[in-house]
Amino acid sequence: MFEKFGKMDYEELIRTAAAEREEGDLEALVTLAVENGLEKEDAEDYMDYIVDSLATPYMAAVAKIEGEAKELGIKGHQVDQKDTILALLDGNDELCLAVRKKEKSLTECLAKILTFSSECAIQVPDAIVKLAEFRMNGKKEAMRSPVYEGGETKADVRRIAKEYYLEA
Repeated sequence: MFEKFGKMDYEELIRTAAAEREEGDLEALVTLAVENGLEKEDAEDYMDYIVDSLATPYMAAVAKIEGEAKELGIKGHQVDQKDTILALLDGNDELCLAVRKKEKSLTECLAKILTFSSECAIQVPDAIVKLAEFRMNGKKEAMRSPVYEGGETKADVRRIAKEYYLEA
């Protein structure tokens, strides 16, 4: 992401798209769209005046988060956290615009969630640990005490994401 045009907040994205359309440069407009996680068709529709803007704040925010998630290669629990953040965006233009800020990233947001999770981690009772297994290099191993488990809820993820993206 952001190879040619660099990171942009929403207003910069829209201004740059307008300038490229004004110049009639579809190739640059497509590059801008794809670089920002949007579809080639979004750029074509904008160039053809089918839509008034390259993207809505919601589209731009979702595209940024999805693109960052793909670059990070997140899996499992982190995908659930990302999806919880995406659900917050629907109908919340203030949050969508905040997500698009240059200095904000999914990486930092997920790091804040992980920090919170580790801070509220609790020790798993030994009776559970003795019966549990984990895989190490494809081989099942018995767990050994102590084992600590984090415990952020979806409500925690929503709260942390809002605080992170909306802080100045």
